[in-house]
Amino acid sequence: KLISQGVFANNIAVLMRTNKQVENFALFCRHNAISYRFYHDSDTMISSLDDNIRNSILIATIHSAKGLEWDYVFLTELVEGYLPIDYAFSNLQVAEERRLFYVGITRAKYGLFITYSKYNEKKSILPSF
Repeated sequence: KLISQGVFANNIAVLMRTNKQVENFALFCRHNAISYRFYHDSDTMISSLDDNIRNSILIATIHSAKGLEWDYVFLTELVEGYLPIDYAFSNLQVAEERRLFYVGITRAKYGLFITYSKYNEKKSILPSF
């Protein structure tokens, strides 16, 4: 919908907690003919159906998005077990998960969209917010 309203795809980022989520979303994009690119650390790598960066959304982990900003950001799969990650038990680990969430929500200039699933692997799950 954003693109149909004139937003260039390169101004849209989809951020996720884990590399596995990024890989799964890339498969979804490929299957649905959506142009995308990965951002990993300080390297942008085009991996899409269209080599024109202007026409491709960015897919990245929240961690790799530190210090960057986009017009619109989608934070996906904010459910218990992913954010906070299920192995964050100590106060220090939980604090790091909070900082990571803060990074995610502060990457958007104009719009932030937070998503979660109601079911995962045929079981009910809870949003993490």
